[in-house]
Amino acid sequence: MEDGSSWPLDPAQVLERATTPDIPRGFRSRTGTEHGRSERVAHHWGFRNTLLTSNYKKFEAWLRAGCRIKFLLIDLFADTTISQAADRYYAERSPSFLCERIRHSLKLLDELRRSTGGTLAVRLTSFPLAMGIVAIDGTTDLRSSSSAIFAEYYTYQAAGEPKFILTPADPRWCENILGEAEAFWSTAAEY
Repeated sequence: MEDGSSWPLDPAQVLERATTPDIPRGFRSRTGTEHGRSERVAHHWGFRNTLLTSNYKKFEAWLRAGCRIKFLLIDLFADTTISQAADRYYAERSPSFLCERIRHSLKLLDELRRSTGGTLAVRLTSFPLAMGIVAIDGTTDLRSSSSAIFAEYYTYQAAGEPKFILTPADPRWCENILGEAEAFWSTAAEY
């Protein structure tokens, strides 16, 4: 090529050139192999219900292929947190609407766990989560050039608003976001 770039791009180059992906894009094959391989680990902290409903079949396939997946949701019984999150992040501003979305997600996750027999962990937090995060191979023992964190601040859920990708090539922010997410996970109750 004229600019000296090799083709096809390696995973690190793809992530480096990506601008504002939607979160599921992070699961697409960047190397010609499916990201649901057994050594892959995906963590979903504070994810949106839409992510699960629109990608249910993919989650099913990844779990059957051996992918280990963790989900973190707001606890339905953390009334103050539910009220804060509903007021901050949902146009409806309705705690009952948010609770219904969480219940729906929990039902889908129960069904995924039952139907796939896969490694699916779900925890509930009493903290309002400001960001949805998908981390692929984020743990230090699995980190590689194809590891990535896909994040979206909930206050910016409109099309074209800030979504971002972090890689181990940017260790300062990668470690910061993962550390915060792991802190939420470690204090959350198992579902």
